[in-house]
Amino acid sequence: MVVGDFLKLNERKINFFASLILIVVGALGVYVTSNKLETMRRIRGDEPGAISKEHIITDKRIMSHRAHWVAWSDKSIMLPGNHRNCLSGDLWTKYDIGDQIEIVYVPGDSKP
Repeated sequence: MVVGDFLKLNERKINFFASLILIVVGALGVYVTSNKLETMRRIRGDEPGAISKEHIITDKRIMSHRAHWVAWSDKSIMLPGNHRNCLSGDLWTKYDIGDQIEIVYVPGDSKP
């Protein structure tokens, strides 16, 4: 009887902690997703706060089969930073060096 009661008590604790972990992970997921959705709404212009700037493309490169980069400053396109961005292959082919590109910045986010 004592062992059975002990196992029931541990099962309750396990169920409680599993539920607690599930709630915390779910809340974290909602928080992260809601922040990303708010940023996307700002980029689209549905909410105020994003700043749009026109830049001239100074370099473009394919670094791998999925990494199509454009840069708009004197910094090397090979260096990480907010002077470059990775585009989809279809969009990348539409731009040439010297073309204007609109870059949207969201306050609080260092990446364009």
